[in-house]
Amino acid sequence: MTLRDELRYLLADDLSPFERITGMLSLFGKLPGCRRHRLHVASSFDAPQFSPARAEWERANVADQVLRTGRETLAQGVRAVPLARGGQVVASLLIDGEAPLPEEAGLLLRLLAVEIDATGHASGSRAAAELVWRSPAMRALVGQIRRVALRRCPVLIVGEPGTGKELVAWLLHQWSRRWQGRFVRRSAASITDTLAEAAVHGHVEGAYTGATGHEEGMFRLAHGGTLFLDEIARAERNLQGNLLRVLSAREVTEVGGRREIPVDVRLIAATNVNLEDLVAAGVFQRDLLDRLTEERLVIPPLRERREDVEPLVRRFLGGFAPSEWPPEVDEILARQSWPGNIRELAQVCGHILVHGDGVLCARTLEAALSARRARLETAGREDPGSDRLLKDILAETERTLISERLGRFGGSTLKAAQSLGIPDRTLRHKLSRRRRQSRGPG
Repeated sequence: MTLRDELRYLLADDLSPFERITGMLSLFGKLPGCRRHRLHVASSFDAPQFSPARAEWERANVADQVLRTGRETLAQGVRAVPLARGGQVVASLLIDGEAPLPEEAGLLLRLLAVEIDATGHASGSRAAAELVWRSPAMRALVGQIRRVALRRCPVLIVGEPGTGKELVAWLLHQWSRRWQGRFVRRSAASITDTLAEAAVHGHVEGAYTGATGHEEGMFRLAHGGTLFLDEIARAERNLQGNLLRVLSAREVTEVGGRREIPVDVRLIAATNVNLEDLVAAGVFQRDLLDRLTEERLVIPPLRERREDVEPLVRRFLGGFAPSEWPPEVDEILARQSWPGNIRELAQVCGHILVHGDGVLCARTLEAALSARRARLETAGREDPGSDRLLKDILAETERTLISERLGRFGGSTLKAAQSLGIPDRTLRHKLSRRRRQSRGPG
């Protein structure tokens, strides 16, 4: 069996990232020509302590270069592969040895870096959901994602709102051979019919009124990587036609230009509606649907995989999650249908972090669920002509956003503040003031 086959089976198995890393290290040691190589993990200029015998400064320089650029580097017999944790490059894997590495070792080391990345995703980070499933349905989906990631064809991701379609798209990119390329996100709903051609192909300066400069289209931006197009069901006819054209020809022609420019992009589309119904209604092109569904991934809603609720709650509460919680908490969680899926659960946990001091019990959970229901009812009844003050609307929006971000990042005010674009001190002040208000006087 070849190394590629062994890696393929290793990735397809339902193993934890730690088990896969152990398996890959074992495979590395068995490769001809690799037995005399040593693997070191270096962060910035700490490489000398691992190999004092030779060229300490060179290792330090290579390690630091990887940290700055995020790209694989080879210099003076030292190969460095970037290691990420939580999606950020924090260290490098240094391969030290006199003999050149066999070509197939490169693939193994890149996959090893991805698995190390997966072990370091703290609660709320982009690929954390890879580590928190417990249900057979999600185990099967993750295995399918790993297999589909190795293909080059378009993928259609189907799932209800809040199930994590963008996360699945990102994992497809991260686990593919395009992982070093760009991951470009666009929403089909935001692209108007009149600007569809420019959005897809780009435009030259002066191509039309308002085209003050040269601008690359989404396919040029994603060249060599992945284009994630959300809400594909809301794509207007002109956008559908341009997408089909590029998928067929694999080239773009900028608006106002004449040159046909080849593009190498993997398109991943996502939808929460049945596109077959739209085709039957005559609002979505059959040819485009056929192109998009060479591979199809369906994300099950949270109500169909209730085994995942507990680990997801622990993820969203982060260090605030108790080792054990009262049985009534499980009963309350089991009664919920979770129409908003993982996003709704994250917001509920965020409310517990903000208003319940991070304490998970029946009282704080019921309060969080009631608050969410009240927000939904208020949003449904909101009359544009009402006398509700702008400051009240903004305050409600702010509360919702803060709760959602805190839930997403496991209670970390620093990460939540960074995602909101405000200082950590400001967010802490807002939370402190809100807790005082919720407790009332005295």
